[in-house]
Amino acid sequence: SSQTHMMASMNRAFSSRRTRVVLAMHTFLCLCVLLPVTGMSESAIASTPKLAPKLSETAEKFKREANYLFSNNKFKDAIRLYSAAINEDPENPSYYCNRAFAHIKMENYGQALEDSEASIALDNAFVKAYYR
Repeated sequence: SSQTHMMASMNRAFSSRRTRVVLAMHTFLCLCVLLPVTGMSESAIASTPKLAPKLSETAEKFKREANYLFSNNKFKDAIRLYSAAINEDPENPSYYCNRAFAHIKMENYGQALEDSEASIALDNAFVKAYYR
């Protein structure tokens, strides 16, 4: 079908390193436009006091293990452990953001977008989520 053909074309386009770099730069530039839309400067957002999230020891353990796996290019296993961290503490935006990055590494762009949006929904000042 034409939709299948279009998806295959998009996957080929996104698979080139240059395209991914251009997309990352574009996303970063969009972030520079998005911040003013919120009515706050980046420094104002950064200086906004935040309530410290209650960190689950188990969730943090999953995150540490996932980060180790990610650093060793074991993205599928990292995603599994980031998901376990999310199950333990679904209110922590960094878990979604980290899982989004692992999805990007596996070229699961739709799932990466969902996780980035979930991270932003939890904390719209979590800047890292905007460029993932």
